[in-house]
Parts: sequence; C-alpha cells; structure tokens
Amino acid sequence: MLYARRSAAVIGITFVLGGCDGADPPERHARALAVIGGTDSTIGSVVTIGPLSCGATLVAPNLLLTAKHCVARLFPGPYECGEDGEVLQIDPNVTYPEAGRYGPVSAPGQITVGRSGSPYAPRVVEVRVSPDDVICTGDAALLVLDRDVDDPVIAPLRLDVAPVVGEALLAVGYGGTLTSEGSLVLQERAVTVAVVGPAAAEPGVAGPVNAGFFSTGEALCRGDSGSAAFASSGAVVGIASGGSRIDVDALTGTTADCVSPLLRSHFQGVAPIAAFIQAGFAAAGAVPWLEGEPDPRAELGGDGATCATDGDCRSNVCVEDGDGVRSCSHGCLEAACADGYVCELITERMRCVPEPATPDEPAAPTESDDDGGCRIAAGGPETGLSIALLLAFAAIGLRRQGGGSRRIRT
Repeated sequence: MLYARRSAAVIGITFVLGGCDGADPPERHARALAVIGGTDSTIGSVVTIGPLSCGATLVAPNLLLTAKHCVARLFPGPYECGEDGEVLQIDPNVTYPEAGRYGPVSAPGQITVGRSGSPYAPRVVEVRVSPDDVICTGDAALLVLDRDVDDPVIAPLRLDVAPVVGEALLAVGYGGTLTSEGSLVLQERAVTVAVVGPAAAEPGVAGPVNAGFFSTGEALCRGDSGSAAFASSGAVVGIASGGSRIDVDALTGTTADCVSPLLRSHFQGVAPIAAFIQAGFAAAGAVPWLEGEPDPRAELGGDGATCATDGDCRSNVCVEDGDGVRSCSHGCLEAACADGYVCELITERMRCVPEPATPDEPAAPTESDDDGGCRIAAGGPETGLSIALLLAFAAIGLRRQGGGSRRIRT
C-alpha cells in the first residue's frame, strides 16, 4: 500500500472479494499492479482470475498459482514492513490496528477463472493460501480447479533455488501500459534481479526486501497482481506482489506512478515456499513440471490425432464427429474455432467440433417419383456460440516500507 510520507491521514487500500465492508476507510480503491513499459507477450500460461482480475499462472492443468492478497482480504491502513517482516504501525492514533494483516480468505465460489465470466469456465473448488498472517512475510495462493482446463499451457517451476542478483527475468501481466490504464493483451518486460531478501534498506534508494521476496527495477504497475516472473528457461521463479518507490509522497493514481528509476518491483519467490507448492500439487492430484525437465504433455496427441478420452490430447479436448470418429480438437470458451469447426456446448464445456457436412441438394422431382406430397426439408447448419470477453482492472494496495518508501501492492 502507498502512504504519504509524513502524514497521519494515510490512504489504506484493501482487497474486497464478494462485497464492500463498511468498516473500511472511504479512500479505498479497486486497482492493482501491472507490467509497465512492456510489449505484447506470447506466454500462454498466465490467465486472469476474478472478481479482482488478478493474474494467475497455470502450473498444472487444474492448478493456478497466484498471490494471497488476490484471494484474501488485506486490512487497510498505514503501516510499514520491518526488516524482519514485522508490521510496524506508523499511525500515532492507530486508527486501523489491523493494517497490513490478512483477513478472511475468499470462498471458492467467489473466484472466477478467465475473462469471459462464463458459467462454463472451470470452477475453483479449493483455495490454499500461504500460512502468513501479514503481507510482509508471504504472499502466495494456489487454486485447485474442478477439472483440467481446455488447451492448457503449463509453466514449469524452479523450486530448488531462488533467483540470484543480476539474473535476467521476464515480468508479465495484464493492465496498465505507458499509454493506457489497461490492456487486453498480456504484456512482458525484461528485468534484472536487483535484491534477494532478506536485505536491509538502501538509504535514498529503496526500502528493505523481506525474506522470501526478491526485487527488480521498474516493471510492475496497475493490473498485474499474482502474475509471474519467468527465468530464461521459462520456469516461474516469482509471483508479482507489489512495488515501492521512495521519491514520491503521494501517487497520482495513473501509470505515471510506476515510471521511475527508483521504482522497485517486488516478487514472492517460489523456491522459499516449495513445500507449500508441493502440498498444493498433492491436493490437486498433479505433479509439478520442474525446471530443466521435458514437457510432460509433449507426447500427447496433437491437432487431429485419434483419441479416446480428453487425457489423450495435449489440448485436453477429444471430440466426436458425425461419423463417430474421435479426434483431438480445441476449446472455444475464449477463442474462435478454426475453419471447418463450430463451437458447441458439450457437457458444460465449449468445444470445437467438426462442422456437419452440407447435405447434397435433392434432385428435382419428376412425375415418375411422386411421393404423394410428403417431403422433408434439409436442416440448416448449426451455429457456434459467440462469447464476449470483458477485462476489468485488478485491485491494488500500496504500502509503505521502512526507510520512507511507499509500497505498491498489486
């Protein structure tokens, strides 16, 4: 969260999932951090989750990795994080004694997956959050889905070692750009690891980086809570958590807040929470794809391959044509079908099936083949379902760090 440097009248920004809480201060906002100054990305493993439209990374066909503050309430109010991860109150009146602490976790039914908001999207059936009581010590969550998603693009994980200072990474996310407050296209930006926690504050440069976190330079801004930082290998090494800068006393509420040589982007490292992540995989009945290992789905059937079940296809989509032949296809919940296919609802999933063949035109009747006036008209082709996509902004919080920095929480 962000606070004015020497003012007791500080703005607290909270995450409210499933309704407004009258106890929160009126200055609450519904914005979150996103990659700034990036370019269009082709990474397919990062999706949006709602209702806050945070980012989340698919790490198994039925498991999403995101930030805890995207699925748990974060109490508002002025505070800062000490070098040991403790919450330090900076309001002399202690108006909001719970500031910086996590509140209730959102119920599975309150969380949506994907932009469409379709009732046919995968549903969250279990929310697993890191055991931390305060945002200073941990910011991670795993969402177990009711089924494997169609067309899953899975990201590998680096669970053995944390990034090192100077390592090149790729930060990704949806949201604000240099010219817009939001983007429908995933953005990416090359960054370099500047600090790996625990690390003390750098006077005049940045506040402390807490244990389990690492920071880079300018990258995060409004719209990117819970998205990932990727190593050059393609493995996820961090979860976008927030940002801070020490050169402002107040934010403008625009993407200009995220442009500064002193902007520090903060990520929850995944290696320090490896045990938590492994337990999430066990709950989902899945096995993590680890950095350096071959893609576990590479040997599954590709487009048009013969299949018996969804599990035979890389796309997780096995459909039947009009002649009873089953082959690997694709989903159409948030994407159009290829030529020759139409989108159909099949057991609560939107899927591309081969377009029915157009029946041959019947020959003109003659006097010799009179049917007594009984003829059946040929049916028209079936039409697909068009789905409108909507993208909302994520909610943000900004918090102040030690050393006078203002902490931006995605």
